[in-house]
Amino acid sequence: MWQETTHYYIYLHHKQILVIHHKSTRKRVAQPLAQTLTTFSQPSHIQQTLLRTVELYVLDKQGNKHIARAVIDSASQSNFITQELVDKLQLPKQDINFAVSDINQKMLSIKHLSSLSFISKYHNYKFDLSCLLLNKISDNLPHLSFLNKQIQIPNHIPLADERFNEYRPIDILLGADIFWDLFLEGQIKTTKRGPVIQNT
Repeated sequence: MWQETTHYYIYLHHKQILVIHHKSTRKRVAQPLAQTLTTFSQPSHIQQTLLRTVELYVLDKQGNKHIARAVIDSASQSNFITQELVDKLQLPKQDINFAVSDINQKMLSIKHLSSLSFISKYHNYKFDLSCLLLNKISDNLPHLSFLNKQIQIPNHIPLADERFNEYRPIDILLGADIFWDLFLEGQIKTTKRGPVIQNT
């Protein structure tokens, strides 16, 4: 019979973006002679790009902390949050009439805006933002889960998103107005062609 094995190839793309190639291959393993019927399929090849994600605290109406997962996008002129999370936090919503365009120039009508307070999981850093409400910000990220042990991350480094390698929902999009405020001096290059760990 044929047994499937999975290989992961990881390298840095454009010095900023981690690209992962996922390929499945099949190898033959010994079986009794009675089992001679075998099948074969061509190897599959999937490529994905990892975006910058972070877990942080967001405060609800009573000031209690809740963990949320955000994607950081320097190309976005606005900040976004899901309707589901705002309802969970019981935050007030301001009625607005606003339109944004997606990457395909399709116009999206925005009807509500909320003001939120965020706190870092690791520092006392706190910031306030106004976010536009969407039913859904993006698909789960990354598009394919993978083993993070394939990346050589020092044990003493706390990651902004410790489960960055797991296929999980996005609650918030942090745009250009906060993007550069989140970055500090200091980088660690994991390998010659591997990802760069940025201090934030």
